[in-house]
Amino acid sequence: MLLSRKMLYVLILVPCFLYGQTGEDLSKMSWEALVKKVDDYQDKRSYVASFPYALQMMQLAKERYDKKESVYGLILSKTARASEAMGDWKLTQEIRQELVEVAATIYGKQSLTYASTLVQLADVEMQLKHYEKAEQLCWEVKNIKIKNPLNQKYYTIDAFNRSVDQYRDKEKQKTAYRIYLDVKVI
Repeated sequence: MLLSRKMLYVLILVPCFLYGQTGEDLSKMSWEALVKKVDDYQDKRSYVASFPYALQMMQLAKERYDKKESVYGLILSKTARASEAMGDWKLTQEIRQELVEVAATIYGKQSLTYASTLVQLADVEMQLKHYEKAEQLCWEVKNIKIKNPLNQKYYTIDAFNRSVDQYRDKEKQKTAYRIYLDVKVI
Protein backbone atom coordinates (compact mmCIF):
# COMPACT_ATOMS: atom_id res chain seq x y z
CA MET A 1 0.00 0.00 0.00
CA LEU A 2 2.77 2.44 1.00
CA LEU A 3 4.77 1.50 -2.08
CA SER A 4 1.80 2.12 -4.35
CA ARG A 5 1.32 5.60 -2.83
CA LYS A 6 4.93 6.43 -3.52
CA MET A 7 4.58 5.19 -7.09
CA LEU A 8 1.44 7.28 -7.54
CA TYR A 9 3.29 10.31 -6.22
CA VAL A 10 6.28 9.78 -8.51
CA LEU A 11 4.32 8.93 -11.65
CA ILE A 12 1.46 11.43 -11.40
CA LEU A 13 2.00 14.23 -8.92
CA VAL A 14 5.63 15.07 -9.63
CA PRO A 15 5.11 15.49 -13.40
CA CYS A 16 2.11 17.70 -12.68
CA PHE A 17 4.32 20.04 -10.69
CA LEU A 18 7.15 19.91 -13.20
CA TYR A 19 4.91 20.86 -16.11
CA GLY A 20 2.57 23.12 -14.18
CA GLN A 21 -0.90 22.39 -12.96
CA THR A 22 -2.50 23.16 -16.31
CA GLY A 23 -0.08 21.09 -18.39
CA GLU A 24 1.50 24.16 -19.96
CA ASP A 25 5.09 24.11 -21.14
CA LEU A 26 6.91 26.38 -18.68
CA SER A 27 9.87 26.88 -20.99
CA LYS A 28 7.56 28.66 -23.45
CA MET A 29 6.06 31.03 -20.88
CA SER A 30 7.07 34.66 -21.06
CA TRP A 31 9.00 36.31 -18.27
CA GLU A 32 6.00 38.44 -17.31
CA ALA A 33 3.68 35.41 -17.21
CA LEU A 34 6.08 33.51 -14.94
CA VAL A 35 6.45 36.45 -12.57
CA LYS A 36 2.68 36.90 -12.43
CA LYS A 37 2.08 33.18 -11.72
CA VAL A 38 4.68 33.09 -8.95
CA ASP A 39 3.41 36.30 -7.38
CA ASP A 40 -0.23 35.16 -7.57
CA TYR A 41 0.51 31.82 -5.93
CA GLN A 42 2.80 33.26 -3.28
CA ASP A 43 0.38 36.07 -2.44
CA LYS A 44 -2.10 33.30 -1.60
CA ARG A 45 0.64 31.49 0.35
CA SER A 46 0.48 28.61 -2.15
CA TYR A 47 4.22 28.14 -2.19
CA VAL A 48 4.12 24.50 -3.33
CA ALA A 49 1.98 25.44 -6.34
CA SER A 50 4.42 28.22 -7.23
CA PHE A 51 7.44 25.90 -7.18
CA PRO A 52 7.68 24.88 -10.87
CA TYR A 53 7.11 28.45 -11.99
CA ALA A 54 9.62 29.83 -9.48
CA LEU A 55 12.20 27.29 -10.59
CA GLN A 56 11.76 28.31 -14.25
CA MET A 57 11.82 31.97 -13.25
CA MET A 58 15.10 31.44 -11.37
CA GLN A 59 16.68 29.77 -14.42
CA LEU A 60 15.67 32.68 -16.64
CA ALA A 61 16.83 35.22 -14.05
CA LYS A 62 20.33 33.73 -14.08
CA GLU A 63 20.55 34.63 -17.76
CA ARG A 64 18.67 37.92 -17.46
CA TYR A 65 20.12 39.60 -14.36
CA ASP A 66 23.50 40.26 -12.86
CA LYS A 67 24.12 38.83 -9.39
CA LYS A 68 24.70 42.37 -8.17
CA GLU A 69 21.07 43.32 -8.75
CA SER A 70 18.59 43.16 -5.89
CA VAL A 71 15.92 41.85 -8.30
CA TYR A 72 17.99 38.70 -8.68
CA GLY A 73 18.06 38.28 -4.91
CA LEU A 74 14.28 38.73 -4.72
CA ILE A 75 13.76 36.01 -7.33
CA LEU A 76 16.09 33.67 -5.45
CA SER A 77 14.19 34.39 -2.26
CA LYS A 78 10.84 33.50 -3.85
CA THR A 79 12.29 30.29 -5.28
CA ALA A 80 13.80 29.37 -1.91
CA ARG A 81 10.43 29.89 -0.22
CA ALA A 82 8.76 27.56 -2.74
CA SER A 83 11.55 25.01 -2.40
CA GLU A 84 11.20 25.03 1.39
CA ALA A 85 7.47 24.39 1.05
CA MET A 86 8.24 21.42 -1.21
CA GLY A 87 10.63 20.08 1.44
CA ASP A 88 13.59 20.07 -0.97
CA TRP A 89 16.18 21.13 1.59
CA LYS A 90 19.23 20.48 -0.61
CA LEU A 91 17.94 22.80 -3.33
CA THR A 92 16.91 25.32 -0.69
CA GLN A 93 20.42 25.17 0.76
CA GLU A 94 21.97 25.90 -2.64
CA ILE A 95 19.61 28.81 -3.23
CA ARG A 96 20.13 30.26 0.26
CA GLN A 97 23.92 30.03 -0.14
CA GLU A 98 23.65 31.94 -3.39
CA LEU A 99 21.43 34.49 -1.62
CA VAL A 100 24.13 34.96 1.02
CA GLU A 101 26.66 35.67 -1.75
CA VAL A 102 24.28 38.13 -3.43
CA ALA A 103 23.59 39.94 -0.13
CA ALA A 104 27.33 40.15 0.59
CA THR A 105 27.94 41.65 -2.85
CA ILE A 106 25.09 44.15 -2.75
CA TYR A 107 24.92 45.16 0.94
CA GLY A 108 28.28 44.10 2.41
CA LYS A 109 29.14 41.52 5.04
CA GLN A 110 28.37 43.84 7.96
CA SER A 111 24.81 44.68 6.91
CA LEU A 112 21.67 43.51 8.66
CA THR A 113 20.35 42.22 5.32
CA TYR A 114 23.39 39.96 5.03
CA ALA A 115 22.82 38.82 8.62
CA SER A 116 19.19 38.04 7.80
CA THR A 117 20.21 35.82 4.88
CA LEU A 118 22.66 34.02 7.17
CA VAL A 119 19.82 33.32 9.61
CA GLN A 120 17.73 31.84 6.79
CA LEU A 121 20.65 29.67 5.70
CA ALA A 122 21.20 28.56 9.30
CA ASP A 123 17.55 27.46 9.45
CA VAL A 124 18.08 25.31 6.35
CA GLU A 125 21.29 23.86 7.81
CA MET A 126 19.30 22.90 10.92
CA GLN A 127 16.73 21.12 8.73
CA LEU A 128 19.58 19.20 7.12
CA LYS A 129 20.97 18.40 10.60
CA HIS A 130 24.21 20.30 9.92
CA TYR A 131 24.27 21.67 13.45
CA GLU A 132 27.90 22.82 13.52
CA LYS A 133 27.46 24.83 10.33
CA ALA A 134 24.24 26.36 11.70
CA GLU A 135 26.03 27.30 14.91
CA GLN A 136 28.87 28.99 12.98
CA LEU A 137 26.35 30.99 10.99
CA CYS A 138 24.55 32.08 14.16
CA TRP A 139 27.83 33.27 15.72
CA GLU A 140 28.57 35.23 12.57
CA VAL A 141 25.12 36.84 12.79
CA LYS A 142 25.68 37.70 16.46
CA ASN A 143 29.01 39.38 15.65
CA ILE A 144 27.43 41.40 12.85
CA LYS A 145 24.61 42.56 15.10
CA ILE A 146 26.97 43.58 17.89
CA LYS A 147 29.15 45.62 15.53
CA ASN A 148 26.32 47.20 13.55
CA PRO A 149 25.39 50.75 14.63
CA LEU A 150 21.85 50.24 13.32
CA ASN A 151 21.16 47.96 16.27
CA GLN A 152 20.13 51.01 18.25
CA LYS A 153 17.03 51.18 16.09
CA TYR A 154 16.16 47.59 16.85
CA TYR A 155 17.15 47.23 20.47
CA THR A 156 16.70 49.75 23.24
CA ILE A 157 20.42 50.14 23.84
CA ASP A 158 20.16 53.84 24.71
CA ALA A 159 17.64 53.18 27.47
CA PHE A 160 19.73 50.28 28.71
CA ASN A 161 22.90 52.40 28.77
CA ARG A 162 21.18 54.95 31.02
CA SER A 163 20.18 52.20 33.48
CA VAL A 164 23.68 50.66 33.44
CA ASP A 165 25.19 54.05 34.22
CA GLN A 166 23.40 53.91 37.57
CA TYR A 167 25.89 51.23 38.65
CA ARG A 168 28.86 52.90 40.29
CA ASP A 169 31.06 49.82 40.05
CA LYS A 170 32.60 49.58 36.53
CA GLU A 171 32.83 45.77 36.71
CA LYS A 172 29.08 45.50 37.37
CA GLN A 173 28.45 47.75 34.37
CA LYS A 174 30.48 45.46 32.08
CA THR A 175 28.75 42.34 33.38
CA ALA A 176 25.28 43.84 32.97
CA TYR A 177 26.05 45.03 29.47
CA ARG A 178 27.51 41.67 28.40
CA ILE A 179 24.45 39.80 29.70
CA TYR A 180 22.12 42.23 27.94
CA LEU A 181 23.88 41.77 24.60
CA ASP A 182 23.92 37.98 24.89
CA VAL A 183 20.18 37.91 25.57
CA LYS A 184 19.08 40.56 23.05
CA VAL A 185 21.31 39.75 20.11
CA ILE A 186 20.66 36.03 20.02
